[in-house]
Amino acid sequence: MSARLIGLLAAMVALLSAALATGTRVYYALFFLILLLLLFALGSVFWTLMTLRVGMKGLRARVVRGERLMTILTVEHRSLLPPGEMRVTLNVPGGAGGQQEIRVDAPPFARQSYRNVIRCPHRGDYEVGVSRVSASDAFGLFC
Repeated sequence: MSARLIGLLAAMVALLSAALATGTRVYYALFFLILLLLLFALGSVFWTLMTLRVGMKGLRARVVRGERLMTILTVEHRSLLPPGEMRVTLNVPGGAGGQQEIRVDAPPFARQSYRNVIRCPHRGDYEVGVSRVSASDAFGLFC
């Protein structure tokens, strides 16, 4: 849960308690407006994650120790509701814990390609690829 979501839920509780105590319709309207905002945000995150396709391919199958590997990351989603931010976590050799996070922006129904360079400082076989994908809504409430 984010701090924004907690604040929004606290505002909803306050509006609902004021509406029930006074019977004023304005408080009910504001409560349901915030509820619609929450449903919109949750729907945009789920729809984006259900339709998101991420692919990654390297230009070469092998590299020598100390060289760099050029990879192409393709991202596509079919959500009409706007997602806020999409992050792709990659498994990479060496580095900080073997993870690299990339922030991607992709319009709906369009394939977006990103070029990424991966350093290969050590000797051995490495499984390089996408390990995790996350998306958040435009308001920053859900991730």
